[in-house]
Amino acid sequence: GAYHAKYPQLIRPILQAENQYSKQRRVLPITLKAARGQYIAVCEGDDYWINPAKLQTQVEFLEKHQECAISCHCVPAIAAETQEQLFRWPSPAFKSGMYGTEQLMEENFIPTCSVVFRRAHLPVLPEELRVVKIGDWPLWVFISRNGGIMFIEEPMAHYRVHGRGAWSSLSPLGQLEGIKDLFEVFLRHLDRRLKPACRKKLAELYYDIAIIHSKNSPKQSVNEFALKALYAARSSFSRKTVDLIKLLFRTNFPRLYHRLCRVKKWQCC
Repeated sequence: GAYHAKYPQLIRPILQAENQYSKQRRVLPITLKAARGQYIAVCEGDDYWINPAKLQTQVEFLEKHQECAISCHCVPAIAAETQEQLFRWPSPAFKSGMYGTEQLMEENFIPTCSVVFRRAHLPVLPEELRVVKIGDWPLWVFISRNGGIMFIEEPMAHYRVHGRGAWSSLSPLGQLEGIKDLFEVFLRHLDRRLKPACRKKLAELYYDIAIIHSKNSPKQSVNEFALKALYAARSSFSRKTVDLIKLLFRTNFPRLYHRLCRVKKWQCC
């Protein structure tokens, strides 16, 4: 509209005849495909930038550090209705510095509205990711295989939180299942050096899903994810391994399990 008319050399609208998101089509791949510049910065929907020097700061860093594939920064999460700051993304545990793909697979510490990366590093993503509920995390993971991730603690954007968000509206189980689906794709498509990190994350996800299912789901669901967690973590033994064995025992042999709890004074899981 008006901004395109005023700055035609800077703004290029990508118009659609129909709402693509309502047709289960993500908008980000459409815009990335149309990008022409050397660098790409992302700012979606409700989010907004708050520092006029943001892009200059990040692009200058990438220009000076060719070994770096992504620049990102801290983003406060703001309640859409009250404008109250809810939390910092990522957590304060993340300090300014260079990170790698392995750390990114442990936790998505890259807010979408904070990212700047080189267009030359845009990957061809596996087709399976089209049906995964998470769109940005896999993109950052595949881009990060080209170099480091520079994280800056300075907040230069705001992430707006509201109940209508596609992700925030999911239940805890729905979110865990979405991340689980993503890492199962990672396990099939990422380099061999990253597979141990995939299996470790999947073991944690399967464990958490099994615990949720143990509260009100059929025992088949509990057995499925408890066994998957044990298999994914087969190369290591931890307290969670013991908890999973107890969970399977309790689910399939509840009377015997509780009798042993009384006799052996087990700590019931």
